[in-house]
This record gives sequence, structure tokens and C-alpha cells, in this order.
Amino acid sequence: MLGTNIDGVESAIPVLEDLPQGDIAIELAEDLLGVSLPRLPSGKWAVEAHVGGVRLFATGDEDSWEIRRPPGSDESDATAAASKLHAAIGGRHSEWDADR
Repeated sequence: MLGTNIDGVESAIPVLEDLPQGDIAIELAEDLLGVSLPRLPSGKWAVEAHVGGVRLFATGDEDSWEIRRPPGSDESDATAAASKLHAAIGGRHSEWDADR
């Protein structure tokens, strides 16, 4: 489940970094939500995600993106959820690089 409540994203800890195809990731997230994603002061887009009860954030720009976890969240649970989120977003686009 994706959402636009990005409270806490600025202090979130990266789980998966330097993911390519940020332009495709934002396109798919906006299509799923039906709205434009919020922007951080840096200009990067951001989205909230809940995967298997684990809260995550995704942030990025046109080139790259990353998946983050809130401070205090379980690192192993967040890593497993981040992998699922990456696969779920990527599985929706024919040009997605599934090797990343």
C-alpha cells in the first residue's frame, strides 16, 4: 500500500540505495496513487509504503531512488519489505531492470 504521508522521511535510514530508473519508479507510484507525489526540500519525490505491516519510504529523482526505514524499525524486517516493494513496483513496468 502506498501513501503520501511522508512524516519522518527526513530521518529515515536507507535500506536499498542507488536504485536506477527513478523516472519509472515515480511514474508507477503516481499511477498507483492517482496523484503527484510530495516533494522534499531537496526537490526529490517521496512516498510512504506499508509492506507486510512494515512502514517504509521511497525517495528519489529522475535518475535514482532509494528505499528507507524509520529509525527504530527492525532492520531485517525492513530489508525484506524493501525487497518486496522493489519487486512489486518493478513488476508493473516492461522496461524495469529486474537485476537491481
